[in-house]
Amino acid sequence: MPTTLGGVQVLFDGVAAALLYVTPSQLSAVVPQGVSRRPATTLEVTNGAGKSDPMVLPVAASAPGIFTMDGTTQAIAVNEDGSMNSAANPAATGSAIMVFVSGAGRTEPPEMDGLIVADEQIRPRLPVRATIGEAAAEVLSAASASGTASDVIRVQVRIPKGVAPSAAAPVRIVVGGSGSQAGVTIAIR
Repeated sequence: MPTTLGGVQVLFDGVAAALLYVTPSQLSAVVPQGVSRRPATTLEVTNGAGKSDPMVLPVAASAPGIFTMDGTTQAIAVNEDGSMNSAANPAATGSAIMVFVSGAGRTEPPEMDGLIVADEQIRPRLPVRATIGEAAAEVLSAASASGTASDVIRVQVRIPKGVAPSAAAPVRIVVGGSGSQAGVTIAIR
């Protein structure tokens, strides 16, 4: 993946991060795994106008985030039959669903920063747990998804049979001791 887009670079402790996209008001970068060995990292952004003031940020072992549909709380999730999960296309209780997460921390194999992966070769080192509708959900797998950036982990979970049908059932992924953002949902029938 590129480390410069539109003349913009993001540096963590002087190391250029892989960039997913850059717009005039927002950018998305992959934090290099090397920062995980430190208690803090220094972030700087460069562009044609110069370099930003350095910003020191704390480093956590993981900080998972579930990808959501633009402007919504609906997780980007795939039902067991391969269709996209939505209120119009909910998943059945007891079925498996895949959600996509970044920020899972260090991986095995290590130091795969900025690669587009070809298969399910990258796995988080920390344990992965999930809840759906406040009930513990069985994690079936957690690995990279073919064709995505190396920091994107596809987590396949089984929807607990006792979860009530809902167009907006909360889903949460926990990696190590850190949980994903609150308010993300999937649809269950």
